[in-house]
Amino acid sequence: MQWWQFALCGLAGGAIIDGIEFWRAVRGNKGRIPEEFRTPGFALAEAIRLLSGATLAWAFGTSGEISTALAALTVGVTAPLVVEKLARAASVPVPQTDTGAEKADATGVGAQP
Repeated sequence: MQWWQFALCGLAGGAIIDGIEFWRAVRGNKGRIPEEFRTPGFALAEAIRLLSGATLAWAFGTSGEISTALAALTVGVTAPLVVEKLARAASVPVPQTDTGAEKADATGVGAQP
């Protein structure tokens, strides 16, 4: 597959999920488009989600991690989960700081048991 085919399949995977979510929302709103779907913020969020799926499918495909249209489609479907897992794996835990009134200096003087 070419790079653009991976990206297009990833975009289609995201569109499938978004389409199902949209269908459920309209169906649950008596056939009317809910207000939250009519905002510019929603459109921007959907665009970012679709581009994330396309970008991840492109990256996985061109790196050799995936090689089929079905795999690229799956990457597009699961893009938010993949991004979340990658972000967790890349994050560095922040050490907890002592919130007590007295803190030990570098020599340990003033440390409380």
